[in-house]
Amino acid sequence: MKEINSNSKKNYLFSHLITSYFSSLGVRYAFLSPGSRNTPLTQALINNKNIKTFSIIDERASAFIGLGKTKSDKSNQPVIVVTTSGTAVANLFPGIVESFMSKQPIIIITADRPKKLIGTGSNQTIYQDNIFGKYAKYFDSNNFIKKTEEYYKKYINEDQNNKLFNFIKNIYMTSICGINNERVNRDFSPTPVHMNIPFDEPLYFSGSQSSIPELKTNKIIFKREYNSLGRNLGYNHSKILIICTDICDMYIIKAAKKYHIPIFMESRSMRYEKVFNNIITSYDMIIKNEILKPDIILRFGSRPISKKLNQFLDQNKKITYLLQGFNEKDYKSNWIDTSKLNQYFKRNEKTIDKYWCDNLIKKQSIVKKYIDSFFKNIKSHEGNIISEIISYLPNKSNLMIGNSSPIRDLDTFTFNIDKSINVLSNRGASGIDGLISTAIGMSIDNKSFNALIIGDVSFYYDLSSLNIAKDIPISLTIFIINNQGGHIFDRLEGLKTQKKSIYEKYWITPPELDIKSLSKAFNCNYNHIGPSQYKKIGTIINSLDSKDKKNCNPKNYPAYPQKSWNIFNAIVVLFQNIAEIFLGRKNQGRTPDMVWVHSRKCYMYSNDIERLPFIICR
Repeated sequence: MKEINSNSKKNYLFSHLITSYFSSLGVRYAFLSPGSRNTPLTQALINNKNIKTFSIIDERASAFIGLGKTKSDKSNQPVIVVTTSGTAVANLFPGIVESFMSKQPIIIITADRPKKLIGTGSNQTIYQDNIFGKYAKYFDSNNFIKKTEEYYKKYINEDQNNKLFNFIKNIYMTSICGINNERVNRDFSPTPVHMNIPFDEPLYFSGSQSSIPELKTNKIIFKREYNSLGRNLGYNHSKILIICTDICDMYIIKAAKKYHIPIFMESRSMRYEKVFNNIITSYDMIIKNEILKPDIILRFGSRPISKKLNQFLDQNKKITYLLQGFNEKDYKSNWIDTSKLNQYFKRNEKTIDKYWCDNLIKKQSIVKKYIDSFFKNIKSHEGNIISEIISYLPNKSNLMIGNSSPIRDLDTFTFNIDKSINVLSNRGASGIDGLISTAIGMSIDNKSFNALIIGDVSFYYDLSSLNIAKDIPISLTIFIINNQGGHIFDRLEGLKTQKKSIYEKYWITPPELDIKSLSKAFNCNYNHIGPSQYKKIGTIINSLDSKDKKNCNPKNYPAYPQKSWNIFNAIVVLFQNIAEIFLGRKNQGRTPDMVWVHSRKCYMYSNDIERLPFIICR
């Protein structure tokens, strides 16, 4: 091998080494934001045959798109997010915070200026070391790039014991489980990790890449360690309550059904999988109106969405066991093999109070009848709209649900149904930023029907991501609930005594979007549906699903000279002015309306890379 006598080749070689190692360990997706300083990383990644790359112009969107991909990927593999130096790095922060809080693995690789330029006022240079603080594990790679040639020469024969490989392996393992150990402990916590790499100029490597083969390693097989269910849970429990938020499996459900144990189940869990009578979805309203005194609470997953349910858990800390979920300040996690849960119930079989479950089922039936009656009289209600969407979503759909009102309405107004719907959410930090971007990431290489339900303020907040979506081959349907601003604040006691103009300006902040104009800007068709026509939601969804399966397949169209197909499949926007009774909102006299925007646009690329619009699926 020839000597590496230029910075450009050394930069490229180092980038090639680390990306080769990551790909051989199992990483399959990388999201790259354009820049100068990250050129070596971009070159190496787009030349890696095993990693699928996407160009994302907005760094904030890139972090959230990566987050969405990790949330929807059943392999639990991390994704790579790459940026150039300077404020580009800082723009990742919201997505990294959410990834950390929701325990998702993301490998952040940021390019940096050489250390000698830091603090000198050099262009696009900031202090990037440990910029994400506690929200990402930080690893300094500065010492490794200097010795790239030595490592490459010495370990070209796939030796897995070299320092660089071990360095990369530790980063990879830490992103997946928070520790550098192939035996995953029971309290493992996936996390973002950060590599900050200084590159000196020149940055672009124009030499031959054929002389630089990819390095291969063996994939790491993690072994899960579980705690024994143990006898610390005790015996002779009469009233057993299970709470499932975003973690659940059929072992839990079937064991609970067998022994008639009630499950308070959030929409983020397995509420939309199969119908089981013991699944209680109206727990919020039940807790408000009845004093529950369980003997023991078995909790699975992250902290609940419901404020009432959280208060209920806080009142019952002494009898609550977090059996699967990440460590919280007040609840120590105890990861168990859920297939063994049946054994615990069997030990208590003689003392289990079956009336306890029957009573909760009866209470839920009363709540359901009340909600159904309420919807018959009030059509223009966002809970009704969300319920309709859920009922018509195709089986095995993926649904990203927005924060603030949408996720609360989903929990309040939808019930256990015999349909498989995978619900995702950004409930780590619970922000409204990046929701469209996350849904885009969820939809990548996902052939199921993909949908997003979002509020009008959240839609406005991440609006630019729609332009990014045009150039990513996805199928995504977006439902926007228009309640004219952030009416989640109506729940704050005493706030509405504030002067109306002040209350709207500083809290509600209605975006007053011109959807028709926005639809045109993002190449979407525009249709208007009145509030009395909300039943058309089913027709719309069925139409979209059938077109996804039949019409929007490039095989159904004549062959054209092309490089790739990019399908931005759909925005469906539902605008509804809400009359709120359940949650205390009042109609302020605005005309209720519903807007449907639907677009399918394919972009073909000819051999000379000229983009030609080609409209299909009208």
